[in-house]
Amino acid sequence: MEKKLIVCSESLYTPIVSLIEHEDSMVVKSFNQSFLTQIQNRKTNIVNLADLIDQFMQYEEVYIIADSLNEGFELTLFFSEIRTRMIIVVTHNSRYIPIYKILGAKIVMITKPGEDSYRWLHRVV
Repeated sequence: MEKKLIVCSESLYTPIVSLIEHEDSMVVKSFNQSFLTQIQNRKTNIVNLADLIDQFMQYEEVYIIADSLNEGFELTLFFSEIRTRMIIVVTHNSRYIPIYKILGAKIVMITKPGEDSYRWLHRVV
């Protein structure tokens, strides 16, 4: 079975989990500033990089739902570097689609801000 991961900001964790709570093939992980710092420092700390790869290499499909552009860019680049097969980014601004694609996203979805914008997630699992 294909393993899917949703990586979202802490503020969206509870609403997203409630949308897909009965799905076994989907895992939801929230990220905070310390996690983003680990990702940003991955090239200077090899042990940190190995731990991150071990933690996330098992997922074939990753949905990235970030609060800011920098978070979205960093997460997209990280999952691209570890060769995640399918990276789907959710953003509120279509202007940045080309950048997400260059960084490795296969699909970029545009949504409106707010919890209700993620109701479609229960259909992808």
